[in-house]
Amino acid sequence: MQLADSRWKYLALAPLAIAAAPIALAEVPPALPPGPETNRVIERCTACHGLDYLTKQPAGRGAQWWSRTIDDMVDTHGADIPDEDRKAIADYLTRQFG
Repeated sequence: MQLADSRWKYLALAPLAIAAAPIALAEVPPALPPGPETNRVIERCTACHGLDYLTKQPAGRGAQWWSRTIDDMVDTHGADIPDEDRKAIADYLTRQFG
């Protein structure tokens, strides 16, 4: 009888496990495509926001948009991105996301 009781406990917990699965999957951070500036982008950009800010941008924004966005992050939001990193990061983001 004890074996049957323990089976019911597992069956009772099954809906909770199923409900929690999408939450666990949603917490997986997005990955950036590999490139020479990947680590620099992660270091500089994730100090203020998640990678999803980069990966969820509509494709085809272009180099000028990425450059302006980086300048805005520095000038308006105080991001710590030295001048020598700005072009390299903008070039990487343009190559990867357009």
